[in-house]
Amino acid sequence: MDKILNISLSFSTIVSDRDNSCFECVLDGKDDESYFYSLHTVEHSKMPEEENVIRCTVGINVFFIQEAGDDKCKITRIAQTDVKGSIPPTFLNWFMGIQHESYTRYKNILES
Repeated sequence: MDKILNISLSFSTIVSDRDNSCFECVLDGKDDESYFYSLHTVEHSKMPEEENVIRCTVGINVFFIQEAGDDKCKITRIAQTDVKGSIPPTFLNWFMGIQHESYTRYKNILES
């Protein structure tokens, strides 16, 4: 499954809003117990940059997801992202704290 998607993050007035136009790719493993999920920045005419919104870039964002027993999995992630500026640690900690929501989204994508 491949598709283009737009990711937007709105912050308070302390930090400028960010967005990203990404290409998303999901591949099933040969043994049906592993998945490869990839995301990287692309330019797309249907998702132009918006005024007053900083476009981040994702060079590499790869997940390798493997079954690890009953209702468990092992996730190996490699990521390289440029947020285009300074973001206070409080916001970064908040963002890292909601990563489980992203993993739930990836799980739903893989199960569909």
